Amino acid sequence: MNQPAPPPDRRAPGWRAKLILLAVSLVIALLLGEVMVRIFAPQPTYAFPQYLFENYASRTYRLCTNFEGIVHTPEYKVPVKINSRGLRNPEVTSAHPGRLRVLVLGDSFVMGYYSLEKKSFVRYIERALREKLGDNVEMINTGVPSYGNVQEVTFLREEGAWYRPDVVLMAFCLSNDERDNTFPERYEIVDGWRVRRGHRPNLHSLAFRYSDLYRLYHFMREKDEIDLENRVRLFEKVTNATMQEQWDATSRALDDYVRTSQSLHAPPYIVMIPEAVQVYPKFWKIVEKQNPERDLVPDKPDRVLEQMCQEKKIPTLDLLPVLKQHNDQQLYFRHDPHWTPAGCKIAGTATGQWLADEILAASPDLMQSLKEK
Repeated sequence: MNQPAPPPDRRAPGWRAKLILLAVSLVIALLLGEVMVRIFAPQPTYAFPQYLFENYASRTYRLCTNFEGIVHTPEYKVPVKINSRGLRNPEVTSAHPGRLRVLVLGDSFVMGYYSLEKKSFVRYIERALREKLGDNVEMINTGVPSYGNVQEVTFLREEGAWYRPDVVLMAFCLSNDERDNTFPERYEIVDGWRVRRGHRPNLHSLAFRYSDLYRLYHFMREKDEIDLENRVRLFEKVTNATMQEQWDATSRALDDYVRTSQSLHAPPYIVMIPEAVQVYPKFWKIVEKQNPERDLVPDKPDRVLEQMCQEKKIPTLDLLPVLKQHNDQQLYFRHDPHWTPAGCKIAGTATGQWLADEILAASPDLMQSLKEK
């Protein structure tokens, strides 16, 4: 006689099974959250490929010579090639007979990793100069991301003589150059990655680099601190002690800029680069709404720098009025603080036209004298 089959085991799953189920559910939820954030709310990211930078004592770090890679963010994907002298620029020689050579100092706005090299801010300056001065104009792009004026002038002092510039143009980024001048050593390169000094790669840095969901959480948690420290004090009508320290450091850097340029027999110029909150009234209203107790002036840093440059006799162009005339266009990326292709073209063309007029006014016979060299 056949024995009846044993009844199915209906015991509740054990704690191990529950734990596995919970872990799998959590992973699935995080993956779905990551996908949703990347589609609907992509976050600013660490864009730089590994080994783009290397440590360099006098300037903290620099671009690696002969590097090739891709800078990739949710808003752009751009190939970057560094020449044999560590610049995002075509190869150049020291001698340049018959050509006007302009050395451009700056940070990421000048390096232009967010745009194709041929359509970068520097190349639009070059095109505008050539339209007014002729084809014998050469721009050298020396920009390095997050450099302040201290590091830029150190580069000019160390390598400027090799390039033999006829003119030097510094692009001053109003949103951060003042701060960068007080702490130029804040970054270092670890295993080919740029990190804040003393912060070794860890689980947080890996999550921040690769996860939009984690960056969203981080930015939401730190939002008030970021608004206060990195934006508001720059625009306060009454300069506080922290900003005064930053402006004092900037003044010393610009004194060094003038001395170094003069030693190279190359007149110095400055172009001011505003940030998006200054250009777009809708963004400025958000800043004011977040800080109702503060007296804020949108062009405060422009006016401070303008007065400083007048005292030091540095010809200066403020791009804020130029860009505001075109604020019906998207001149800055939505999540990245840099210029779109339209922003590069408008800013570069205006800078080149202004610089050409300045050069001709200062030395009407300059181009002819270069041809005779």
